[in-house]
Amino acid sequence: LKAIRAWKQISKMEDVGTVVDMLEAEVQRATQAAEGDAICEVLLRAVGSLAPPGTSLWTMSTEPVERVEPVEPVEPVEPVEPVDPAEPAELCEAVALLREDTKKESEDELRIALEHRLRKVVIDCMTILDLDFLGVVLRALPALRHLEALIESSEKGIEHVDEGKEQWQTIHSMVSQAIKSVPLTSARNNSYTRLLNARPRRMRFIEHDG
Repeated sequence: LKAIRAWKQISKMEDVGTVVDMLEAEVQRATQAAEGDAICEVLLRAVGSLAPPGTSLWTMSTEPVERVEPVEPVEPVEPVEPVDPAEPAELCEAVALLREDTKKESEDELRIALEHRLRKVVIDCMTILDLDFLGVVLRALPALRHLEALIESSEKGIEHVDEGKEQWQTIHSMVSQAIKSVPLTSARNNSYTRLLNARPRRMRFIEHDG
């Protein structure tokens, strides 16, 4: 997917947050306007931000993402004797390392929060679209297949994921149910092509009470 390359080019979490804001706003706008194609486009973009469950697109490691635990409060210490003039350089280095660790923890927390929002965007899109209708499923099929591949490539399975476990279980259930309607053979490709390319496309929405 082109969306994957686009997401990988965003290195700052603040910039990722800006894009997530735009996707969430587009879902709301397209839902109110009943624009199914727009919802499907958001779905295609959002799935490109996801990595296999337990991993992250924005970390070099393929190890499962660990939850950032709160730092225990530090007990006050007694005043120490003035340091030797030869030691300030080492102290400065230690302070710099501490600041770097604190910054990394903050970035990890932001990344985890943004990935949670992105998974929610994916779930919202699949909930809004009528995935019981084959024409809708075919239009969203690249995103659905990508999600299916991500789940299947998870080393430990979604049941052992710490971050986003419930969201991944929901995604797995929705994708599995939707893909069941896709034929295993191409015997009726012409009919399915007409469904996919119909004008206007029948991107139906699930009707919600109220």
